[in-house]
Amino acid sequence: MRSAFELSDKLEQSLAGSEHNLHSIASEEDSAAAIALYEVGINAELVLELIEKYATRTEQGGVLTVSLAPEAQHVLELAEAQAKKLHPESVAPEHILLAILQDKACSAAQLISATRAEPAAIVPALPQTLGTPRP
Repeated sequence: MRSAFELSDKLEQSLAGSEHNLHSIASEEDSAAAIALYEVGINAELVLELIEKYATRTEQGGVLTVSLAPEAQHVLELAEAQAKKLHPESVAPEHILLAILQDKACSAAQLISATRAEPAAIVPALPQTLGTPRP
């Protein structure tokens, strides 16, 4: 989460959205979620390029306060629900990626669509343990 806020601040954007979370996930190159994205041609550099292409900068002087965008909050709530259902210890990048894929209207899902990657090809690359609901 911290890296999503840092990226938003670096890009002079006042809201950290799901697209910033997607960049954070893709940046964790050893994580299963980053590997799943890489297998469909999505990496941190591509996500950053798309964020810069489609996002707008905040037009305000002085110190920039970055807040969590409502759509990013919704994605995190979906991820938390996934984690409780599938892997209760904590919310992992894989849960956030599943939530992004579930919320097709969020910015990160739209960035994935812009790459022409098939979301259905991403899910099978995630660890099998994520797909097993706990009793």
